[in-house]
Amino acid sequence: MSSAPRRGDTAAAGTISPIDERWNVSDGAPAAAAFHATATTAYGQNPYLAGNLAELGGWDPAKAVPLTTGSGSYPVWSAGLQLPAGTPIAYEYLLKNPDGTVIWESGDNRTATTPPTGTFTADDTWR
Repeated sequence: MSSAPRRGDTAAAGTISPIDERWNVSDGAPAAAAFHATATTAYGQNPYLAGNLAELGGWDPAKAVPLTTGSGSYPVWSAGLQLPAGTPIAYEYLLKNPDGTVIWESGDNRTATTPPTGTFTADDTWR
């Protein structure tokens, strides 16, 4: 048991003093997000991340977040970005072909909630 002092507030008689009692909520700082998708691609295909937030392109393939793969890490593709903290997200991966056509992964949208503070990491496999 903690010996921390009790919270309290004093106000002049007849006045109302607002008290802000919050716990485990975002301080307004964004959450660092890392998305990793294992996806085998054909020559010229590039994977992207799209979702319900503006930071994820708002489901618009033209605004989707490109994923990259580093030397020796293929077929794992990654993207790092900042997302609003404590926010539900829905997202999917897509492939863009050299001719401009788009292939969305199969299945339902992936869903998660970013943490109120800290980082969010998604380790997914193309469906």
